[in-house]
Amino acid sequence: MGEYTQHDNFTAVASLSLVLAAAIALLAALFSRLRNSKRPPLPPSPPSKLITGHLHLLDQLPNQSLYKLAKIYGPLIQLRLGVVPVVVASTAEMAREFLKVNDSVCASRPRMAAQKIITYNFTDIGWAAYGAHWRQLRKICTLELFTHRRMQETAKVRARELADTMAGIYRDRETSINMNTRIFSLTMNVINQMVMRKKPFSGSDTKEAREFIDLINGVFMVWGAFNIGDYIPGLSIFDFQGYIGMAKVLHKKLDHLLDKVIEEHIQRRMAKSDEPPDFVDVLLALTLEDGSKVSHKTIKGIIVDMIAGGTDTAAVTIEWALSELMRKPHILKKAQEEMDRVVGRDRVVDESDLPNLPYLECIVKEALRLHPSVPILRHESIEDCVVAGYRIPKGTGIMINVWAIGRDSATWENPMEFDPDRFISAGNTLDVRGNHFDLIPFGSGRRMCPGMPLGISMLQMSLGRFIQCFDWGLPPEMKSAEEIDMTETFGLTVPRKYPLHAVPIPRLPAHLYQA
Repeated sequence: MGEYTQHDNFTAVASLSLVLAAAIALLAALFSRLRNSKRPPLPPSPPSKLITGHLHLLDQLPNQSLYKLAKIYGPLIQLRLGVVPVVVASTAEMAREFLKVNDSVCASRPRMAAQKIITYNFTDIGWAAYGAHWRQLRKICTLELFTHRRMQETAKVRARELADTMAGIYRDRETSINMNTRIFSLTMNVINQMVMRKKPFSGSDTKEAREFIDLINGVFMVWGAFNIGDYIPGLSIFDFQGYIGMAKVLHKKLDHLLDKVIEEHIQRRMAKSDEPPDFVDVLLALTLEDGSKVSHKTIKGIIVDMIAGGTDTAAVTIEWALSELMRKPHILKKAQEEMDRVVGRDRVVDESDLPNLPYLECIVKEALRLHPSVPILRHESIEDCVVAGYRIPKGTGIMINVWAIGRDSATWENPMEFDPDRFISAGNTLDVRGNHFDLIPFGSGRRMCPGMPLGISMLQMSLGRFIQCFDWGLPPEMKSAEEIDMTETFGLTVPRKYPLHAVPIPRLPAHLYQA
């Protein structure tokens, strides 16, 4: 009898324990659901696939693919690229939410394999994670490299290279010229001389120049390529596409070349050269707040950033702008009339003239609106945040589709039309310096491009010379300007798929084309 009662009591206790455990689990589940119900939802998302997520929705022109998705799912959408969560902002309002309202928590960068290899494990400024190292580099750029004084000191370099370019085009006048090559040569020479006193397209050392140009083109390619291993880590060890192997080869060659550059600068400093300092000289001479010097790896990472960020981006925008002007001769004529009125035809335009050329400024703005050289800004959240009522978890990749923002019909009238006069009608108050989120080709907030002052000057001066010095005729095989192919291709930037060819017709006296 006693044994039966003891067993019965044990069974009752066990049953009660199970009931209590079940009740606790149920209450925990209910509490979790209640807590989650109070959390903001994630942004809307298209249907995804099991392993690849939404990768199948992106084609070779992701800026255009994401633009089309935004038309269906709205200005803020959530994607899963492999295992990587990403949100895409496609309007000025959404860009403002990330780049101003939540700037401090959305200021990091995604960790991409090719970028890690080439930038010495993110020791550069462009791809460095948001933190103390990045803030130190940003301060160097702001206070040492892209100051007004430094821009004045390097104005002669830009003027000399522009004069050489115009002289070369004049020699080949009235023949069809590949403008892509001429413009790329111009921007490459300017940036290289400002950064490290090198002139790749000088003809003095063609083997070294060709090697360097091939290296930079390789960097553009692997940085702009879609590496599947960045989104499905399990596949990274296989390197099916070959991009990681290519990045390693590029890094090794660049490292050898940049070591030589730094050694040359050190020797020149020891010899107390009286040449004006370039960016490498400035970086080598700097003493940081902790008393240390900028490491050579960091200097090499910054060199790669400056050349990659300053060469192709400017060249792409100039070529697109010239393409649009050839398709719209009345706009070119209006710009030339302003140039003749302000500058005349007895001298060439220089940087001091730029504030007095508002229509030229409008042309540059319109080119940057319709053809932003960097179509998608890449950020990453370092904390949870709420954007437009949606939850953005920590570690989410952020894509600001600048290309789509420039084509938003809610902001721009006839957005597909190249029309610089739209800025005149608006009082020409909309700028590209990150203050107006309708037009952010250089980004905005903490991660805004530090080289923006140089970029704007390069665009206005280069395009100003092309407008003032020449009329631009079609190549013989074209009967109409409508035949100029405006197809895009994607990489680190969004260049023309086919290089622009044009016939330059001089507008100024012959002596003004002498370099």
